[in-house]
Amino acid sequence: MSEREFEPKGMEVIPPGSPAAELARVMSWRRAFGVGLAVLGYFVVFTVWIPSTVAQLEAIESSAPWIQDLAVTGSWAVALSVGLVGLRRSQRAGWI
Repeated sequence: MSEREFEPKGMEVIPPGSPAAELARVMSWRRAFGVGLAVLGYFVVFTVWIPSTVAQLEAIESSAPWIQDLAVTGSWAVALSVGLVGLRRSQRAGWI
């Protein structure tokens, strides 16, 4: 029997010298925790708190219901899109 047969099924082995191995070596648990908190903070503030604040603005509250929906959904969609694009660019740049 070869060594490969004893590897657990469903687990990937990261080859030495690959970008994934380099990132695993560079990113400490403390940095990973900080990055995770920053990402969570962004999405909580910009996809929950900001749209909720927009919904409570006097100009929005006094407008038609479809305008309220459009303003809140639009602010949420923009924040979500910016966050996802930012995550992808950060990943490609090697920051996360």
